Amino acid sequence: MSEIIKAPPSIYIGGTYMSPSDISREQFEKIIGGCLEIGWDDLGKVMATYDLAKVSFWYKWVTTRRSGDRYFEHPKAIALIGAVECHDTSINNTHARLLHDNDEDTRLWVKSIQYLVNFAVANRVGLVSNPEKTGDAYVDKERKRVHYLAIKEDDNAGKIKVPDRIGNLRTHEIRLLISGIIQSGNITPEQLTKWLQNAEGQIQETEEYILPIAEKIGWNYLPLLMKEFRTLSEWVKSIKS
Repeated sequence: MSEIIKAPPSIYIGGTYMSPSDISREQFEKIIGGCLEIGWDDLGKVMATYDLAKVSFWYKWVTTRRSGDRYFEHPKAIALIGAVECHDTSINNTHARLLHDNDEDTRLWVKSIQYLVNFAVANRVGLVSNPEKTGDAYVDKERKRVHYLAIKEDDNAGKIKVPDRIGNLRTHEIRLLISGIIQSGNITPEQLTKWLQNAEGQIQETEEYILPIAEKIGWNYLPLLMKEFRTLSEWVKSIKS
């Protein structure tokens, strides 16, 4: 197993960007409790989902993202972005943000989420989970179109997908490279080319599918996503030029 590193800053709290690695379970509980303004019973259920999501990424080993940080730091960050920055006070959306990648990346599938949490959360996780790729470019493109259409038709699914994309744009390798978190001297031309291609794919997907979703679900989502979209777009252009 490779060395696990600190997650890059991805949550804007108290006037600064913070790494989810620096936010303990107790701090998460305090922040979420304050944002959602919920009682101890509901907060306890959210924290049970927090623990469930964390443990689910340990079924064989501590799963990490491409950047080398624990994968769980990502859903933790998305839950905080949704509550703190997007001002979404929905308890079910908080549950779903914590579990949004589980159906794709762990053995905690939608059916299990339905019984362990509730049907509404399981349905939202199912909606935001990416469809399996077939290898046929036309079929995969159509599946993606239908996938995002379904999300756009369900505002709660959109309120999970948009913070997820905000977090992914903030932690993309190109952004980490420009900000100095990734040292350019350690990057090969092949790696840079791969990152640029990935960034361009995320930029195109965001513009075509996710910005319209953010525009539909509210003012507190669109400006945040637009800022990260423009930032990554400009940095990709500056590197290529």
